[in-house]
Amino acid sequence: MAQGKRILIIAATTERDYQRETLLGIREFAERRRWTLFVQMISRITQGKLSQWTVAGYPLDLSEFHSSDFAIHGTIVDLMDVGILRAIAKIPGPKVSYSDCLAHSPLPRVTMDNLQVGRLAARHFLERNVKHLGFFGADWKLHFALQRQAGFVRELEHTEAVVTSLSHAAVEEGEGREFRDWLERTPKPVGLWAADDYFARRIAQRCAGWDMDIPRDVLILGSNNDAFHCEFCIPSLSSVIMPSRAIGYKAAEMLDTLMRGQPLSRHELLIPSPGIVERTSTKATAFGCGELDRALRFIRENATQPIGVKQVVEHVAVSKRSLESLFSTHLGHGPGEELRCVRLALAKFYLTTTSRPIGQVAHLSGFSDAAHLGRVLQRHERQTPIEYRRRHASVGEGSAS
Repeated sequence: MAQGKRILIIAATTERDYQRETLLGIREFAERRRWTLFVQMISRITQGKLSQWTVAGYPLDLSEFHSSDFAIHGTIVDLMDVGILRAIAKIPGPKVSYSDCLAHSPLPRVTMDNLQVGRLAARHFLERNVKHLGFFGADWKLHFALQRQAGFVRELEHTEAVVTSLSHAAVEEGEGREFRDWLERTPKPVGLWAADDYFARRIAQRCAGWDMDIPRDVLILGSNNDAFHCEFCIPSLSSVIMPSRAIGYKAAEMLDTLMRGQPLSRHELLIPSPGIVERTSTKATAFGCGELDRALRFIRENATQPIGVKQVVEHVAVSKRSLESLFSTHLGHGPGEELRCVRLALAKFYLTTTSRPIGQVAHLSGFSDAAHLGRVLQRHERQTPIEYRRRHASVGEGSAS
């Protein structure tokens, strides 16, 4: 086993929650192997058309890690561009990346499945019957953003949805006039998805400044579920969860395999997102049917309570048969299945973003007990709650069941 090794981590930034959680995932695996970790923070400085990677403002120099006396056994790197690759070329030992900025990584890597992320975002809007959609991020020309857009568009191909790709310049330049003009001529409600939470927050700020009603007329979805940008936005932002700690853990596991001289089963490992955290910015539906909209809102607001279809019927004041017909026509399933889906989404959120015991997760998600949650998760995901947590964790593995 590759124990007692010296491992170098080269990280471009730790500004966002998911970036720090990735490093914690690496540390979790390192503790099991008794690795010693050395973290080198780097940053990019741009002057005119020239840019370079630096350490504390000085040109990037990793020569201290080239020496055989220092004995670096492996490197995990946030490989955002080939400039970093050149800088680490002489460092001994195998290397693994956890960056999804490059379309083709020269190093083995672990990243989020960004095509799957796009599909999740598309379904989030379709479930709310929002058909006029905008995507922000393609103009960054980064692999993860282009993949997210591709997954988004493909999922919507055979629907009535209309998707427009919008640039960040449309929001930031000229007081956002280009973006505002597009919003004003686009039928409402409109759904906006940004490739990261920071930019989703900027979009929300623009819309709020123009007195646009979020989420009635404009629904906004972010990516990566950064707590600061999502929770401190008005209104709070819904966002796709990044399985950050699982990415870090799997990157370290991949490096461990290489250091033991074993071949990798694949050059790139994609970790799916466990789902979307719904906050105020997308808490709306647009089916044009008062009874259905009220039923969906009641389910989403009360799923954690001991309610069933009977309580939904009573709240909406229609017959059970009428309610089931409305759900079947618009959603393709009944109110009972909708309630299970909402509860399951909540359970996935608690499993992947907290270390709460499984029984507590079940209670917080509206399931009667851990066994009930286990049966539903096994049926939908073919995994136990503990297995699901280990595979998708964004803030660490749970400690109890």
